[in-house]
Amino acid sequence: MPIAFHHAFNAVLDELNIELPTDMDYTVVKAHIFNPAGQLVYKTAITEQRQTLQMGDLTDGVYFLQILAGERVGWEKFAKY
Repeated sequence: MPIAFHHAFNAVLDELNIELPTDMDYTVVKAHIFNPAGQLVYKTAITEQRQTLQMGDLTDGVYFLQILAGERVGWEKFAKY
C-alpha cells in the first residue's frame, strides 16, 4: 500500500518539511533522497508525524523523496533552488 504524504520545500531556509499520516509507526519510518541519476544523496529516520529535513548540503536541482515504512513506500519529486 503506498504512503500518501505532504511535503513543502522552504528555499529561504533550505528545509524540506514532511507531514505523514497519523496512522504510521514511527519506529520504522525512513526518508531517502535520490538525485536524478538515482544516487542516494540523503537518508534519515523519521520520528514524528511532522518533520523538517535540512537540505543545505544539497546542490540546487530536482530530487526524489522516498518514504519507507515497513513494506509501504511513497515517492514525491521536489526541486531545491
